[in-house]
Amino acid sequence: MREWWRDVVVSLRVLRRSPGLAASVAVTIGIGVGASLAIFGLLHDSLIGQSPFADPGGLVVVQNTGRYYYEGRMTEGLASPFISGPDFADIEHQVRTLSAIGAAAQFSGVMTGGDRPRPVWRTLVSPQLMPLVGARPRLGRLLLPGDFRPGAEPAAVLTDSMWRSHFAADPTAVGRTIRLDDQPFTIVGVVSDAVLRHLAQPEGVLDRVQDRQVITPLLRSMAGREAGLFKYLERQRDAPWFPVVGRIGRGHTLKDAAGEMAVVARRLSSDHPATNAKRSLQVTGLEAWRTAKVGGTTMMLLAAAVLVFLVASCNAAGLILAESARRETEIAVRQALGAGSARLVRLEFLRSIVLAVPGGILALLVAAVTLFVVDRTLADGSGAILRALLVPRVMLAGVVITGLAGLIAGACQQACSGCGSAEDRNIVDAIKARGVSFVADLEKAYRGE
Repeated sequence: MREWWRDVVVSLRVLRRSPGLAASVAVTIGIGVGASLAIFGLLHDSLIGQSPFADPGGLVVVQNTGRYYYEGRMTEGLASPFISGPDFADIEHQVRTLSAIGAAAQFSGVMTGGDRPRPVWRTLVSPQLMPLVGARPRLGRLLLPGDFRPGAEPAAVLTDSMWRSHFAADPTAVGRTIRLDDQPFTIVGVVSDAVLRHLAQPEGVLDRVQDRQVITPLLRSMAGREAGLFKYLERQRDAPWFPVVGRIGRGHTLKDAAGEMAVVARRLSSDHPATNAKRSLQVTGLEAWRTAKVGGTTMMLLAAAVLVFLVASCNAAGLILAESARRETEIAVRQALGAGSARLVRLEFLRSIVLAVPGGILALLVAAVTLFVVDRTLADGSGAILRALLVPRVMLAGVVITGLAGLIAGACQQACSGCGSAEDRNIVDAIKARGVSFVADLEKAYRGE
């Protein structure tokens, strides 16, 4: 252990003796590792992070296959995975393999009641949607069954981003009255952004604008300028509207749910041939559905991160190797004084890792700036993406990637350690021989020979 610590101290002297080399390696690794870490943080926050749902393995998405023709008014048809209002009602009553099923409808709206009218995203949810995904309020409460009954006071739940951006994270916002499309709603709670993002935006890796939403009961509280459209979609079987989510019941599997859904689809086709004859239904696991549309993007981003990392590591190795060529004399003297090959290899690897440490610190800054720019330009500016760097798994990834960059640089240096010219090798051999002779003379003098 003492030898290891001594080698670390020797490696640390490089930072003091070669500030130019240390700065160059730090910038090279900082940019490469920082870009890779930013990509990893973004993917972790959107796809890899902990699911906001309770028991996500039991959640499924019910999707339409085939085209909607709007009762013949659209000749070419519209391909949509969403479910029509009447079809959703039939599925809800006929399916037994799903213990609960819920739907949501998202559209743009206008919120008034503050200093000025504000455009917002409004999501109407069915009574079972929030309970079946296991959503928990961050403040106040969620929508209760009583909020869906006729005559109940209109209630609304804000997403966290909406609460922070439009109400400055004021706890007293719960209980206030807002107007959505000329209809008053009482704010009853605040819920995490991730719930609706994962349900409504499967392809939205970078898009955080729609996180700012107001959630209200579906169908019951429709009023204002959109009421006519809602009533049309509610009874129109040949028009898509809802993304539908369900939970597999106890004792059933995804295969059971898919088989039963196929039976329901055939029944709907038989009962409503004019609208459902060319359509069917399929069931997909929620996590598989959520990542399906971003699989290609994810692989492309990961490939880019790996490529940038490798380029940065090779560049850092080149800088360290160029400086090591000037240290052949030092290495020869160490060998002459008895340092074995294992000791020298260990020393060079430790030296590369020590040089990579400042690069790792700079990488965190580069990643933070990158995610800050992404958050401000492509998202809602709430800082949610930037906070991905604080996740322990992402921080650990930064440490591992930085250490790996140092190891790669050290490995490249060792691979090229014997690549010098014949003249240089002759000089090194002469130094080694001279050093061995010098050590032998010292031993003889010590012994009095």
